[in-house]
Amino acid sequence: SRFLQHFAAAILGGIAIHRANLLKPRLANVVWLGGLAVSLEVFVAYGSLHRETLLGLAAGLAIGYVIASQRHREVRYLVFGLALCAYIFTVVTAYRGQPQISGFTWTPFSTFLWHSNTKDIPPLAFEALAIGAMYWAFSLGRDHVHRRKNWGSFCVFSVVACLEFIRVFGFSIRGDTTTILMAALIGLIFISQRGQMPGKATGNFPSAPANFRRPTRPVNQSILQIAKAVYLMAVVAFVAYVGLNGLAKNAQPEWVIFWCLTLCFMLMAHRFPILGLFIFIVVGYGISSHGPQYDISLSIRLRDGVALLALLALMVSGLREGKSPPWRHYVAYLGIGLFVWLGICTAVAIARGTPWGPVLRFDPSNYLQAAAMFYVAMAVLKNKNDHVCLAYVIVCTVLGRALVQGIDGVYLESYVASLLVVALPLCGIAFSKPFQNKFPAKIIVGIFALAMLGFLLMTQNRNSAVAAVVVVVFAITQVQGTWWKRLMLLIVAVLAIALITPQEYQNRFRALWTPQMSHKTAALDQATAEGRLKLWAVAWDLSKVHPVVGVGPGNFAHWLKTHVDGAGRQGSHDSYLQMLAESGWIGLIMYLSFFAAVAVALAQTRRTDKSGWRGCVAKWLQLSIVGYLALGIFNNRNDLVLAYIFAGWAVALQICPPLERSSKTFKRTSSRDTTHQALASPELRSQ
Repeated sequence: SRFLQHFAAAILGGIAIHRANLLKPRLANVVWLGGLAVSLEVFVAYGSLHRETLLGLAAGLAIGYVIASQRHREVRYLVFGLALCAYIFTVVTAYRGQPQISGFTWTPFSTFLWHSNTKDIPPLAFEALAIGAMYWAFSLGRDHVHRRKNWGSFCVFSVVACLEFIRVFGFSIRGDTTTILMAALIGLIFISQRGQMPGKATGNFPSAPANFRRPTRPVNQSILQIAKAVYLMAVVAFVAYVGLNGLAKNAQPEWVIFWCLTLCFMLMAHRFPILGLFIFIVVGYGISSHGPQYDISLSIRLRDGVALLALLALMVSGLREGKSPPWRHYVAYLGIGLFVWLGICTAVAIARGTPWGPVLRFDPSNYLQAAAMFYVAMAVLKNKNDHVCLAYVIVCTVLGRALVQGIDGVYLESYVASLLVVALPLCGIAFSKPFQNKFPAKIIVGIFALAMLGFLLMTQNRNSAVAAVVVVVFAITQVQGTWWKRLMLLIVAVLAIALITPQEYQNRFRALWTPQMSHKTAALDQATAEGRLKLWAVAWDLSKVHPVVGVGPGNFAHWLKTHVDGAGRQGSHDSYLQMLAESGWIGLIMYLSFFAAVAVALAQTRRTDKSGWRGCVAKWLQLSIVGYLALGIFNNRNDLVLAYIFAGWAVALQICPPLERSSKTFKRTSSRDTTHQALASPELRSQ
């Protein structure tokens, strides 16, 4: 073992000595530096002199020198292969003296930090040499692959991260994140140094001296490469974190595989930032509410990580394009004010002694996700296809969640019913004139819409039924025509709703004014109605005690048990009273102002672009916003991130992309120039 370690290290050293060429002739480099290494081993202050150590040093230096002098083109592959084998050697053996435990410690140098014992620091010199040599191998070639700095960093970091997990789960040796952190650090150094290397000058520089060599890329490109590498490493680390923690918390393996495979698409989000938005929707709202996997996804901060990665991907994309996404809009200003105020309320609640996020499903980080995804949605939706794809992703995700839960799973499920109400109007985009979808596409979307309507009826959720009726009534009021035409449509809609609604669904409403009914859910119907009144009273009492900053976002369920004995951890079942109790009157006013501004922005888009695709999307999106606001009357959906994505979507419809802006300017300029030419004609001047 000792011979193999010194032998591999000496071969790498021999190649490096030959390529460094510090002394003339080249052989002198090996003689002098090899003699220095042997002397250090002889006069070492600890341990004893081993023959295998000296033999490994001497043989390795000689072989490395010969390889470097004879094999110029293949040396990079040999260096990478040898370094990889050397690192694998440390993986399959208890090289650091770790115990045989299939555990993983996320704290680097955990023993040293926890127990302050320097003798227990893992001996990482050999692993550092192997990792550094793998990075070095990517700088030895001159082909296209090896000139890509981010590719080399991503490849080596991925190899080290995967082998660390193989060390733990494949060979049952306790792992540590020290090597992963070290690989990330060396990778950043490698990228930054490669970015400073001179290359062939581009362009004509007549005033420059003959020996002037311009860097291959400007400084901002080097920063861009570092940002890309950091982002890719963060994605790989987060995928590994989700997989390990999901399995450790006994999540179903198929859900862990689904999370990890979906998150792998985040590797392309720095080039296509809209992927971050799509992946957040799929991961956040494509999880079944039944079983432990939903709470596990919240406990491992799955949605928090995806939102952060989506925001980082947008920043990297903006760095590559050299411009910041447009955000100057009155809705954006109101959103910033709302999120800042919620942060202040959270800080005040923590200062009072309330812990952060005492109830997992009402965690304050939901608003952090909302802020990030509001900005992402506002920035990444640029053209017609982006808006259509977002609508289809939302529809397919919500329908897929309903299908996964099944008929029994969606029965009396309020969360799925809420998602169905806000997603169903988006199906209308496929049937609108500006999009000119072909007949097969309309058939498929129509089937999806009917399936979503069927699942909505299967939920038998009264709150969602009220919200759906509000959406239908609002849609009828927006129809152009005389008042009697709208009245006829309203009558037809009422009759249709009465015909398609199952009798059991209708009985749930009749139980509110007929207590003696004895259908299957009669007791539940009465209890939930009375329970809502009690919850609303508690929320109002909390708002009177804390009228300015409330009890803090997500803390209503924590304070509920102090007012109602034996109460479970639940929300107030009203978005507006929940905001009032958790963020005070200021928070409620800002919340209402924010979504009122969203509704105004959508109305402006519909009015200014009546026949265009933007006005069409705004029309259906407005129905989704109306449904969301109606859902908040009888259930607390104030922290639903999808609603804030809709708000960013509304802003994106009004922010004109650069291409459209330039075309409009060109049209105005052309028309103005034509007018000037006409006025300058002799005929008009004579008139």
